[in-house]
Amino acid sequence: MRVLMVLCFVVVTATAQTATWGGDHVRMEITGSGAELEFDCARGTITETVPDKDGAFSLKGTFTPEHSGPSRDDGPRAAAAIYSGTISGDTMALRIVLTSNDQEVGRYALARGSAGKLMKCR
Repeated sequence: MRVLMVLCFVVVTATAQTATWGGDHVRMEITGSGAELEFDCARGTITETVPDKDGAFSLKGTFTPEHSGPSRDDGPRAAAAIYSGTISGDTMALRIVLTSNDQEVGRYALARGSAGKLMKCR
């Protein structure tokens, strides 16, 4: 009697959890590995996975101030920052603090699915 062994391999492809959050003066595009943020006169990145469920978070990233007018090659550089806050349903409270001097950059209220309201300083 021969025993037939059949091996099945199931390949599961994980899709990156993406979402857009926005509020007054801020837009956040979340990817599976972090997030890109745009502000009126700055931009930022979160270099850790952003949670997609309710609760508190504290994530590492960078914050780069911008200004109106032409840009120079030696312009503002990205500064290390901590993005912290809470998610409750479709609402996010976000606080940004520069790690070099513990300076708060700002606090924002964001809504899931909103593109935000930006007034770029160009």
